[in-house]
Amino acid sequence: MEVGVKFFSHNKIAKKDFEFADFVEVLPVPGNPVGVFGSMKFKYRIHCAHDAFGFNPSDIKNSAKNEAIIKEAIAAADELKADTIVVHAGFNTPKLKLKNPKKAAMEFLQEHFDKRICMENLLPVDKDMVWVAYSPEEIAEFKDLGFGFCLDFGHAVATATHFKKDYKEYVEEFAALKPDYFHLSGTLKGRDRHASIFDSDADINFFREIIRKAGKPVCLETPLDAERRRKEVEFLKE
Repeated sequence: MEVGVKFFSHNKIAKKDFEFADFVEVLPVPGNPVGVFGSMKFKYRIHCAHDAFGFNPSDIKNSAKNEAIIKEAIAAADELKADTIVVHAGFNTPKLKLKNPKKAAMEFLQEHFDKRICMENLLPVDKDMVWVAYSPEEIAEFKDLGFGFCLDFGHAVATATHFKKDYKEYVEEFAALKPDYFHLSGTLKGRDRHASIFDSDADINFFREIIRKAGKPVCLETPLDAERRRKEVEFLKE
């Protein structure tokens, strides 16, 4: 099993903070897309900057910022020789009042198509945000356009909780779409909290078996604690 850890490009770290992993997933912070990772030889994958940095491909009025961010992610993937770029499809809010956010996201991403892009399953509702691509059905639509799929277990558990579904059955629906990549972290009370997998109230062994069966890479989205992450990596690879 290939297990990686995640950092933002502006994190001030040394190689000892991740050398125990098989790869690093880097989120290119706008204006500083590769940070210290550009000077450290390692295997990398990319997570495109998301809503926290103003990225929302569901909003055509935000096209200039969306384009700048996706191009920076692709350039970072080129520089770090990454074979994966994880992307969020975007969201709607009562203030934005977008008429067809999924269609807008699909058109934008098709315009900036890259075979390395993997769409991540998101949440149905997060505060005032209504996300695109939270369900197996919507992920399947993006796959039909040629995009890969990143199965985020925490998001899947939170979505199942929202709809009062059995999370294991719901995760199996996503797994049936044959993910190319995985995100894993701990959930608390059915919520996506990016906690350590050792603190999770969901069945990590269940997720580990799905990853093993798929034979695809998994990235830990857990707290920046190198020693604990080392133990998480070792546990997943047991």
